[in-house]
Amino acid sequence: MALGYSTGGQQLRTVFQYLQSYGFIDFVLPALFIFALIFGILQKVALFRTPRLGKDGKPVAEEPKTVADRKINGVLAFVIGFAAVLPHMANMYPAKYDPILLINSLLPNTAVLLVAILAVVLLFGIVNVPGAQKSPALQLLIAVVAAGVLIVKFLMDLFPEFFPGSFDFLRDPSIQAVFVVILVFSLVVYFTFKEPSDVKLHTTIRKWVEDKP
Repeated sequence: MALGYSTGGQQLRTVFQYLQSYGFIDFVLPALFIFALIFGILQKVALFRTPRLGKDGKPVAEEPKTVADRKINGVLAFVIGFAAVLPHMANMYPAKYDPILLINSLLPNTAVLLVAILAVVLLFGIVNVPGAQKSPALQLLIAVVAAGVLIVKFLMDLFPEFFPGSFDFLRDPSIQAVFVVILVFSLVVYFTFKEPSDVKLHTTIRKWVEDKP
């Protein structure tokens, strides 16, 4: 089946059709996506560690003395990625809970959201919001909001029956992007025009939570 958008020529369209017929979209891309995701998490968590070597190939004496073991993390991510994809190729997953189908349907729908979330970081850098780059609490707030938006989007695609019909308009990616853009500009305007203060953001949030009845 041809892709839904113009590829610029019949030859390129034929190449995409050829790749799709050999399972590039159903096997290779999901496996690479899961591999990259798991590998990045394992590298960040550093559950498996190995001595950090210097240029001479010997363990270094200064901190950090150990780093994440890329070999073990790579093997684990490879196994997990292909272990998730192979049952899909063998039609062993229930159609409604097939993780590969969920990934293939979720990623295109969240592309606009991901671009809008990335715009948050870019806007804070472009307008040089005072203290934004040095505030761990602000960075955590942005990360939590971004993760929350993506989780809600994922749950709406995975369990559509749990959301009332009156919220169907939120399934439209353009509507979701509008909400994210409004949030982005609200944050930029707030941090640009607020009065300078020595009070940290996390202190303000804690005080606001404690003052709630």
